[in-house]
Amino acid sequence: IGGIISFVEQLSSNEFGNRVYVEDCRNNGLINAGSYAFTGGVAGYTKNYTTVERCFNFATIIGKEVVSGVVGYAQNYCVIINSGNSGLIKPTGISTIAGVCASPRDTKIINCYNTGNIEMNYGEYIGGIAGNAYRDSDSDFGEITNCYNGGTITGANGAFTGSIFGILWNGYTVTNAYYKEGTHFRAYDPEGDPNNNVSNVTTFSQDPNDQMSWILDEEMMGTTDLMEALNAKGGTWQKDIYGNNKYMPTMFVGSVPSFEAFPSI
Repeated sequence: IGGIISFVEQLSSNEFGNRVYVEDCRNNGLINAGSYAFTGGVAGYTKNYTTVERCFNFATIIGKEVVSGVVGYAQNYCVIINSGNSGLIKPTGISTIAGVCASPRDTKIINCYNTGNIEMNYGEYIGGIAGNAYRDSDSDFGEITNCYNGGTITGANGAFTGSIFGILWNGYTVTNAYYKEGTHFRAYDPEGDPNNNVSNVTTFSQDPNDQMSWILDEEMMGTTDLMEALNAKGGTWQKDIYGNNKYMPTMFVGSVPSFEAFPSI
């Protein structure tokens, strides 16, 4: 179940020469997937050389299993880039949950963010960016790079929970990832990174003198300013002058409606 598309797959054998693109999309409508699996604010399930770019969710997402703000499940050389979630995520079952992609498999997540809160009772793998991230042994396609989480995770009693990710499998990597103080007490469960594939991770907090300025607790990319660090690594991050993103750096340009379609739960 997806706010824009439920399932998308590239069927050609031409691999990288013939990717499928989901671009410049925005979802403002509440999604209640009921008992269905693979739920995302933009796409439920992307497969085989699919790129999701400049896509955003602002609405509440309710689902039972594999629930996320942007893409529920991404498999086999997919890319999620320059995208983000600001909507509330409310799983109803024992789930894999995340702000950007609940279950990325052989997938790159680049220049993405989550500022939507995750409210739950129980889950298996929970993260602000990714929940259960997996890379096949013969793949070099599995990373989270230059992303941040500003959404609070509450009620998570699962084995693997963190503000950035739940668990990494088989060489999946995380680098230059940031999380707001107070979103969760840790970036990830240490047991969720058995191969030590995490680097350049730190917290950030709001500048008391400027609501659109966010300060890193450690210097990254030669700066302690969150947006400067993000832009130094790549992308076109901007200040959130409209407050769509809780005044944290954004990839979305413009304002959004002040209402959510079908807000009743």
